[in-house]
Amino acid sequence: MSLPGLTPEEVFLLVRTLGAQDDKGSKRPIKYPVKAGKLLLKSINAGATYSTLLEFFKSKKRLTNDSMIRAHIKIVEKIDEKYHNIIKYGEFKEIGDITYDQAQTIANWPDDLIEEIIPNIVSYGLQRSDLRGIFQRMERGNVTLEVAMEEFREQNNKIIQSSYFSSIRDKSVLKYLKKQDLTVISEELSKKEDFLKFFETEKRKLVSVKVFENSFSVSFLGKPLGKLKKDKLETIVQTFLKKAV
Repeated sequence: MSLPGLTPEEVFLLVRTLGAQDDKGSKRPIKYPVKAGKLLLKSINAGATYSTLLEFFKSKKRLTNDSMIRAHIKIVEKIDEKYHNIIKYGEFKEIGDITYDQAQTIANWPDDLIEEIIPNIVSYGLQRSDLRGIFQRMERGNVTLEVAMEEFREQNNKIIQSSYFSSIRDKSVLKYLKKQDLTVISEELSKKEDFLKFFETEKRKLVSVKVFENSFSVSFLGKPLGKLKKDKLETIVQTFLKKAV
């Protein structure tokens, strides 16, 4: 039994990835939940259904219900593409990343709140219980996410940390980045004079910089940037990338 629309290798990777928490000490062959979700969608588009997918993974003794299948697909469909590269399974998580568990929790939120909460997840490492508490506070108390987060920081003695994410759309830059060591590119950006000068002027302490194939993220200590400051940071980063090509 196989899966419609997928190659034997893709099927093998999915089987070894979904339900991998049952394999003690092993790492999933797929690092990104979004990649697994896209393979599931590819199979559905080729004729599979949630029922046939579940039947297949049950036969492989990987899943007992379709909740994980649905969660992976929802992450792909609900969370903006610019964040896909920072969503990883827990064993691959690095500073500035979001775990599958965090992503599947917020994938059930309204779109505008998903966009707002992701920088806070990166900044404060919000876990599922934190996210549920924050969402309940907004719903029951009829307060904004900003208010709920301020209360969370005060209750947990958290230093204000912010993150900025953006997509890279220039085709020449996207083509260039696919062939580069993105860790090196990130380090070069973090040392660029006008980039560092920006944070010095804004009195923010830089925490991390990550450049991906189609997006980038910057984390720093201090309050979030206003629109004009975001635009200036955007220009600095995009100009750096264009000049690198």
